[in-house]
Amino acid sequence: MINTRRASVPVFCIIARRSNSGKTLLMEALVAALKARGRRVATVKHCPHGHEIGHSGKDSQRIFDAGADVVVMSSPDKATTIRRVDAEPSLDDVVESLGPDYDIILVEGYKASRAAKILVVPGGDVVPNDTDLSQVLATVEPEIGPDGVPQFPVGLVNGLLELIEQAAATAVYPNKN
Repeated sequence: MINTRRASVPVFCIIARRSNSGKTLLMEALVAALKARGRRVATVKHCPHGHEIGHSGKDSQRIFDAGADVVVMSSPDKATTIRRVDAEPSLDDVVESLGPDYDIILVEGYKASRAAKILVVPGGDVVPNDTDLSQVLATVEPEIGPDGVPQFPVGLVNGLLELIEQAAATAVYPNKN
């Protein structure tokens, strides 16, 4: 887990081997549950292949609708608050730009960072080989609902929240990711 240049805001990455694995679904559930507990939540979505904004139904809008106080998206050619960049910002840079006003920062992606991670591994998938696994707090598998849609049961989400809060309370944060 990382906390860059700020001593009190824990950062947790939700990662997976591929797209459409359930990362955003889990982020939505965690954001909603954290907000229900009265937490101020910032989120970061890593978009290594680029992104567009302002489209209804997109991941960033869904996370915002779940209650995030801020949503930040980072890509190789731009970062949202929208500004052009010559190179993709590091997770440290993105976290630093958020300021100190949050209880927790949830990140979708940044597999190679030293941040604490929750690894999403859908049935039949394998663990990513381009990931720093030394900081994995939990590995979860989405359940497939009767309608064929992946889901994360409330009990699983609540268990992850307890794990996250325990890790945040006892962590010593490195200075860089």
